[in-house]
Amino acid sequence: MWDANTGQELLAKREQGRNIESVAFSPEGQRIVTGGNYGGKIWNASRGQVLLDQKGQTSGVRGVQWSPDGRSFVTVGLDGTATGKNLFTFKGHTKHLDSVAWSPDGKHIVTGSFDNTAKVWDAEIGQEVPTRYGIHRNLVSSVAFSPDGHRIVTGVAGQNATARLWDVATDRELLVLAGHTEPVTRVAFSDDGQMIFAWDQQKNLLAWSVASGEPVAPVDPPPEPLPGPARSQDGLHHAVPEGNNVVVSDTSPLPENAWPFPNRVQRIRYHADRATLANQQNQNFAAKFHLQQVKLAETELLQE
Repeated sequence: MWDANTGQELLAKREQGRNIESVAFSPEGQRIVTGGNYGGKIWNASRGQVLLDQKGQTSGVRGVQWSPDGRSFVTVGLDGTATGKNLFTFKGHTKHLDSVAWSPDGKHIVTGSFDNTAKVWDAEIGQEVPTRYGIHRNLVSSVAFSPDGHRIVTGVAGQNATARLWDVATDRELLVLAGHTEPVTRVAFSDDGQMIFAWDQQKNLLAWSVASGEPVAPVDPPPEPLPGPARSQDGLHHAVPEGNNVVVSDTSPLPENAWPFPNRVQRIRYHADRATLANQQNQNFAAKFHLQQVKLAETELLQE
């Protein structure tokens, strides 16, 4: 990445045997998507950190483009396929996880892992949110947000079979909910947020009052949550555990021909216009780049 005015190199990421064919900034300027013979990747524009490594087009990726709102992107492969729903891959857990939950407002995701931690992630920029309540004595088997998004409950398996309630704003542990003799496997809130439910591996169900932490009768419990993917409240986003990571995807349908990949004639016209503009603005590096793209497209056109 270079400064468009001075041509000074700001950031470089080099990987042996991998060619970059296309690159685009996200609308807010904080992320970069690249495409090449390795597939597609999303990078943090300031640090060069990989946020998402997308594979699927075996012939490689020739073109990339963001949606106008920056919530999804499209990659165009040499094999003629177009894909690109994945937004982020959350990397930070060191062991397997299969519990993930969205906050009601869709802005955060909480994950629980066999590495004895729970982590909170910013679902809009794909980064971990520092918290003080991540460490547990045993593996975290289940996580859930309260309906108002102000609290998180974690289920702990192993010998320390408890559910634990945390305040999102302060990271403070509010309650330790004991009673199970078998490892806790799933946790959930009641619809009004006044009760916490916890299931153990024998499918035994216990409930506690959020206000007092005292055991209560499990009245109108929700269905036992299933392990694996979680969907956001608006139904448009999916968080899918994959080993130690979580892949967040935009599942809203793409409009037909939303981002048509330009043909070679269109690419020649576009890059020629950008090269002329760059020359007028004395942006020598940008002008050189666009002229190279013109030559590449012209060569491909002659070979057809």
